[in-house]
Amino acid sequence: MTILILFSLFSIAVFIDLMGIFVLSRLLNLKLKEFTYGVGLSIYQEHLVKIKLFPIGGSIAFCSRDDKSTEDEAVVVTPSAFLEPNHNYRFFEEMNYVTKVFLAISGCIVLSILASFILGTDILTELFPWLLSIVESPFLSTEVRVGFISLSHEYILNNGLLYVFAKVCFFHAIVNLLPLPMLHGGAFIVQLVKNKKMLDTIFLIGFFYWVIIIVSWLYALIQYITIAL
Repeated sequence: MTILILFSLFSIAVFIDLMGIFVLSRLLNLKLKEFTYGVGLSIYQEHLVKIKLFPIGGSIAFCSRDDKSTEDEAVVVTPSAFLEPNHNYRFFEEMNYVTKVFLAISGCIVLSILASFILGTDILTELFPWLLSIVESPFLSTEVRVGFISLSHEYILNNGLLYVFAKVCFFHAIVNLLPLPMLHGGAFIVQLVKNKKMLDTIFLIGFFYWVIIIVSWLYALIQYITIAL
């Protein structure tokens, strides 16, 4: 039950993250190519919106001048009329460097603001420990991870769902800044580093580091379920 609750809270955080980028893209009058919520098998699709089976990720793609899509195949966004087409749209590659970076991390900013609003001054005392725990994650023992998972239920009962949701939002925002192609941090690095070899190296290191984190926590989760049963 605890795992299901954390999964649901994480899914909501992912959606808020995507909506932060989506709203800003409309304010910037960018031409949208695709809005995807979730990963895996597609279970719903209408026009440019896709909803997939597992709501643990998502993406927003923008049209470029090289795209062959027609006006009917792309959503045209506008700040003045939120849902109305506007032919004075702009393309992502036309944005300046600062705007591209801000758009890439806008979802993380929204989640951090939301978490700060809920946690208040507590976020100041927990910011660096959370950052450190993410960096140290691959080096923690399995027993520590299992203990962390087993304490999650008690943590939810003692602090309430809203407080836990704020922590999940903050965690999601920080993790999303890792330099991986599929994360916001990857989009930021692409704008920052122009050397392709250096960019590939950063992505390769980030990818293996992320795989280690996922595998280690999945193993701990399996151990926890085995003990619980």
